[in-house]
Amino acid sequence: MRYLFSISILLASFYGLANPNITCNNLVDVSHQIQDKIDNNQIAVLSSGTCIVGSQIILKNGSKIHGSPDGKTVLVNDSVFKPSQGMLFAYSSDKNDWVNDIVIKDLTIKGGSDYKGFSEHVHLISLHGVSNVIIHNVNFISFQGDGVYIGGGIGNEERHNKSIYITSNSFDGVNNSNRNGVSVIDGENIYIINNVFTNVAKSNMPGAIDIEPNLNKFHFVKNVVIGKNKIINSVGYAAINIWLNDVTMNTPSMFYIYNNKIFAGGKSRGINFEGNKALSNNSPDNNVIISSNIVRSNTDALVLRGVKKFKVEGNIFISKGMSPIILNTSAKNYSLDGEFLNNRFNKNYKFIFSRYFNVVSEGNCFYCVK
Repeated sequence: MRYLFSISILLASFYGLANPNITCNNLVDVSHQIQDKIDNNQIAVLSSGTCIVGSQIILKNGSKIHGSPDGKTVLVNDSVFKPSQGMLFAYSSDKNDWVNDIVIKDLTIKGGSDYKGFSEHVHLISLHGVSNVIIHNVNFISFQGDGVYIGGGIGNEERHNKSIYITSNSFDGVNNSNRNGVSVIDGENIYIINNVFTNVAKSNMPGAIDIEPNLNKFHFVKNVVIGKNKIINSVGYAAINIWLNDVTMNTPSMFYIYNNKIFAGGKSRGINFEGNKALSNNSPDNNVIISSNIVRSNTDALVLRGVKKFKVEGNIFISKGMSPIILNTSAKNYSLDGEFLNNRFNKNYKFIFSRYFNVVSEGNCFYCVK
């Protein structure tokens, strides 16, 4: 598995100072002005200040929304959108088409979980059928559903996504009355790098980062990189949650989770990876690497179930739970071909090996961290 993209090269492709062409004064609804710039293939450059968004903004090929370089541009949601759609919304014309080359940067986008409460399918950014998307240096605040939702179509409609870069953003759920910071239902080459997640997710929701194809055969997940993120007080099911199902036609594969710092809150797990297909020696590989993370959890720091070909290497796992490393507890979801190498654990850690085959454990240090 390789992680080969330079964020400096990507940023150079769209950075450059431009004078604001939309004024944010907390008085005027600017959604029509932003849409006009997008429709005319122009960059929407917003001034410092608060921008009221009273209508949904439809993202199209080449859409670019830039905030002020001083970081003081705030988009405030002042409308209600249809389920699974967001304040910023992209939806391709069909399953073989993509909305290409979207850039959203240097903004604060604010929802309403702090005063409207939780609403599972009300997202700030919702993308279906997109390619080459950069979301950079955006502060997502008090989202009711997700901060960023990467979907696979609405209802039974089929859409696919590829090459999405979510970098150097912050996701503050404020009151843990949200669904997820980032959700991925369908996507190939998804990079979630160097973000900060705080106070995200209700206790009965997935968590800060959720990779979870829906129950549609056409959903496809491949090459997901989650690295250098900091997750604090995510109280959902897991800070990083990857939940696969029996339905998808293509086996999800190539997951690289590295250098994250996780301080899970409540009863949240740290990293949860669960596959639901019964595996055999002939099953396709998932190819999962979990490397160099620091994970603190009040329950289970790491859960792996139903995974074929994985490596867990060089991590620090600290937990108050009795069994923070759960390898398997299901007769159906046994795992194959794995390595646990050079990890460090606090005194409460122990492995649970149940129906695991061809798994190597070497160089791990127990009772050596606090």
